[in-house]
Amino acid sequence: MFNKAGVELWGREPVPGKDQWCGSWKIFDPHNGKEIPAENFSIATAIRNGRPVYGEQILVQRPDGSLRHVLPNPTPLFNEDGNLTGALNMLIDITDKKEAEEKFSMVTEMSPVAIFVYTQDHFLYANPAALKLSGFTKEDVPHKKFSQLIHPDDRDLVEQRAADRLKGKKAHSNYEFRIITNSGEVRWIEFSGNPIKYENKQAAIGIAIDITERKTYEKTLSDYKYALDQSAILSITDQNGIIEYVNDRFVKLQGTGRKN
Repeated sequence: MFNKAGVELWGREPVPGKDQWCGSWKIFDPHNGKEIPAENFSIATAIRNGRPVYGEQILVQRPDGSLRHVLPNPTPLFNEDGNLTGALNMLIDITDKKEAEEKFSMVTEMSPVAIFVYTQDHFLYANPAALKLSGFTKEDVPHKKFSQLIHPDDRDLVEQRAADRLKGKKAHSNYEFRIITNSGEVRWIEFSGNPIKYENKQAAIGIAIDITERKTYEKTLSDYKYALDQSAILSITDQNGIIEYVNDRFVKLQGTGRKN
């Protein structure tokens, strides 16, 4: 027994008494590309073991050669006496979802900007730029927490905003803070984040730009200005003699105050 949606998914109508276990033309393992023999179909496994099979993705090939990513959910059926009578198989077409994931991966893998997906517990994904910035390896990612990256002095603020974001609450989406890389180096980042659904989980996506050089330059300018203000009476003019800048000691000496 099958419905119209099954026929549309398979691209064909099964032949009663001939097709076994499933109406698909052919089924392949998406991980190695090998054809799966009928006796290893998930519905056959469910009947053989007497229990449901969940989470096994397959590639269904139609007679025209097109492929669909499918998530089967076979469940054994029993009568009142507990005897196995058959199985019900619900097939979920996840092709659009898989294609969207592949496009997301293609874009993020090539991006020079650090992009990562995370929950409160751990990272779910980090692109090459994020790995370079953090110093993590690809193998590190599932075992690392977002909070481990954050500088202790900035952690409370960032964690609160991240928690609000994961809960769908309104939170500042753009701000700057320090991180500590895997090697112990302190770096400044400009960060933006938003809540998303990733692999059916509530998560957040973060985009980070390394602004350490800019911050260092700003600090150098600030220190230089402070040194000048403390040690000299200074004014800067343009080529026509128009004063463009005076330091604090110059203003104090003149006693006139600053005017914009």
